Amino acid sequence: MTSNPIPSGKMFPLTMAHRLGDYIAGTAVETIETEKLISQYASDIVENVYGQSRPIEDVMGDIHEKLKSNGVKMNRMEVGNVYAQSSTMEDNIEIWKKSDKVSDGRGRVTAVRARLPGCCEQ
Repeated sequence: MTSNPIPSGKMFPLTMAHRLGDYIAGTAVETIETEKLISQYASDIVENVYGQSRPIEDVMGDIHEKLKSNGVKMNRMEVGNVYAQSSTMEDNIEIWKKSDKVSDGRGRVTAVRARLPGCCEQ
């Protein structure tokens, strides 16, 4: 079996499920703002990258400078890491990444208990 990388995207800790509505609303605002900027600069990007064969890094750098000079600010949904870093956590991640099925990894992971301030008191 080959190990596939975990795809990108937003991951939210379910240890704070009471904030899920905030996370959904925040990512929706971020998506709308991003799509608005993409549509605003799409023709510039296409013309420069495909029409003039400029490297995408240079084109994006120019657009970034335009955004900064115009004072454009984007709202981004940020969620801090609520998980304690440990070698056990790293081992568990590797087990899940290499497992074809949940049943393959379930018996091999090590339980990790954490206390989160203001949440899920044990």
